[in-house]
Amino acid sequence: MASPDRSNTVKTESFNQEDYETLYWVVVDFLHAKTPLPASRRKELKRLATRLSAFVLAKRGRAKSGVITIRRPSYMDIVRRKLLKSRNPAEYGTWAIYAEGVEDDPQAILLAIVEGTYITAVERALSEPGFISEGMGGQIDPLG
Repeated sequence: MASPDRSNTVKTESFNQEDYETLYWVVVDFLHAKTPLPASRRKELKRLATRLSAFVLAKRGRAKSGVITIRRPSYMDIVRRKLLKSRNPAEYGTWAIYAEGVEDDPQAILLAIVEGTYITAVERALSEPGFISEGMGGQIDPLG
């Protein structure tokens, strides 16, 4: 019996508690956005939000009062986590911080150039107006 070809497999990480909470809020935010959705898709997303909510509550365990508070993560925290997963936070260099939409715009808006660790560049980027406008933030690229 031949062994299966694993050359096209992708290594994935399992979701943790924080990931499920973030997914819940992403779905809720999307449902409240002004994006037109077919009724069937909206119904699916509502069902998903309900299931995620129940799952998060079950994973956390209910408080004695039967009520539990789920802290909604700030948008900045979500973007910060996304950026810090892409590089080593202690990596030192000179960083170019671009406004959101860099990949679509050949004349990207350069917001700042920062010398220091990547985490320093991330914090500077999050403080720059224009780094986050509509989506998940701009881009931080090493220079040199």
